[in-house]
Amino acid sequence: TSEYELLAAEEIIKHMPGVEMVRFLQSGTEADMAALRIARAYTGKVKIIKIGGSYHGWSDQMICSVHIPRTGKFEAKGIPAECFAHIVDVVPNDFEALEAAFKDHQDKGGVAGVIVEPIGGESGAHPVHPDWNKAIRKLCDQYGSLLIFDEVVTGFRLDMGGAQKLYNIIPDITVLGKIITHGYPSSGAVAGRKEVMKVCTGSMGEKIFVGGTLAANPISMAACYYALKYMAEHDAVAKATAFANRLTQALNDLYATRPDLGFFVYNFGAIMHYMTTAFFSIDLNAPDALTQIFTRKQVADDYQVVTMAHGLCTLAGTRMYTCMQHDDEALKKTLSIWEYMLSLIPRS
Repeated sequence: TSEYELLAAEEIIKHMPGVEMVRFLQSGTEADMAALRIARAYTGKVKIIKIGGSYHGWSDQMICSVHIPRTGKFEAKGIPAECFAHIVDVVPNDFEALEAAFKDHQDKGGVAGVIVEPIGGESGAHPVHPDWNKAIRKLCDQYGSLLIFDEVVTGFRLDMGGAQKLYNIIPDITVLGKIITHGYPSSGAVAGRKEVMKVCTGSMGEKIFVGGTLAANPISMAACYYALKYMAEHDAVAKATAFANRLTQALNDLYATRPDLGFFVYNFGAIMHYMTTAFFSIDLNAPDALTQIFTRKQVADDYQVVTMAHGLCTLAGTRMYTCMQHDDEALKKTLSIWEYMLSLIPRS
């Protein structure tokens, strides 16, 4: 423990309403793993409800319906089926299936927790109904389960207090990732209510086992403390959001000049999603679903190659993130690159 670990933890606690204690780790994946272990240890239950299409790191048990709901173990090559024995896969926005998942597993070990991306799977690629998280919170309280907000993407980006503060839905456990050290390595944390987090303390055999050689190292902790401190002082979230709102409107205006393509953009604060081929949204009941997904993903990747070659770095051919440094010149350049991209696509 260093002074900066304490300062960084205090900075997180100051902003996030659902956080009273913090355990720093080395990545978001590690933090997600710890969150599940904490939920099981605290409740004495075993099942974890995971919402389809969500990404919670690459640990074995979380590679279930990654990216696209209902895909199950499609991407789980190299992972024994037994790893998913206690994972309950629920389709987003299916309120009946959600409640049934709690009821059906009461006598099968019980639901220890529900882990969610609060704006929907893959950082909002699968947006959730405004009442979705409220319903999960209510059911968790009803069945003695814990609500886990994976705020690796939304934390300190939607609001300095994360999605939990913006939407006023308080989780029991919060997962944080790379944003807290702002580019410095060894970046992750699991946090939550003191009563819940106390399962991380005590002697051998009493506490859960969580480790990490470089977890909470002084350099990363100093980066965390100063990054969050300066973000708050310079109103970084509001500035990044304002730019994202402007760029979203401008890109939608540009895309509207090509109604034959059907492109559009939407954003959750500084998290922007641009839809070109919509490979995330394919109906898996269609006979050619997999062909559609792979074909559309390849086209989106081809678009990304063009935009990146001209200096616009995007993520997975679907997302862009803004920050407080983006300015009018960045807006102009982004629009220019997309205008060029559209010019390469023949009109239908």
